[in-house]
Amino acid sequence: MATTRKKTTSNARSGTKTGGSRSGTASRSRASAKNAKRPIRREVGGMVMLLLALIVLVSCFTGDGWLINLIPRACKGLFGVGYYLMVPALLAAAWVLLTHRGRPVALRTACALLTPYLFGGICHMLFCKQDLSDAAKLFPTLWETGFTLESGGVLSGGTAHGFMAVLGKPASVIVFLVLLLALLMVVSQVTPAMLIELWREREDYDEEDYPEPPPPPPAPAQTQAGRPAAGQIPFRH
Repeated sequence: MATTRKKTTSNARSGTKTGGSRSGTASRSRASAKNAKRPIRREVGGMVMLLLALIVLVSCFTGDGWLINLIPRACKGLFGVGYYLMVPALLAAAWVLLTHRGRPVALRTACALLTPYLFGGICHMLFCKQDLSDAAKLFPTLWETGFTLESGGVLSGGTAHGFMAVLGKPASVIVFLVLLLALLMVVSQVTPAMLIELWREREDYDEEDYPEPPPPPPAPAQTQAGRPAAGQIPFRH
């Protein structure tokens, strides 16, 4: 009876070990399969952002090609002066997508792409001098002046125009500036607390830390008659 119980216990233990090893092997195989089948849509999106940034950059120097004209024209008509931030915004989005390392990137990518929109609205409120009193011609005027970089375009300028009608110009500028700073902090992952901490941890340099230059050597002593002092070799012509 004792022998039978020992065999049963040993069989149960071996079965437990075998089951544990099998489950560990199965989990490792599932993890490896998951890594092997990891989608590359983020990398593809990053390459698309790089291509769009290249197209917008090339359009600044040449106007040849249907696609070279279409994308910059649409960006200018929609964002107006915000067109100047299109290349940095696209490059930032591409960097986020290509260097994600498995981290969530949807919010950072969206914030990077929204920076031209808010920048165009701020510039529209500060520098636009177009007459937008006619509501029937508001959006056509915004499109035309946005293409010539004289306003914020249809999206940025239209949003800024609505905010100014509700909140007034000073409050609208402050709101847009705060939102733009928030977007930049999300994209760069840098907060004011981090900057303050870096400022506090900086090294303090005192003037006493720098070594003073050594004094110049003393001039050789001579007697009143022009004879060399003791211990000096006289110069002979």
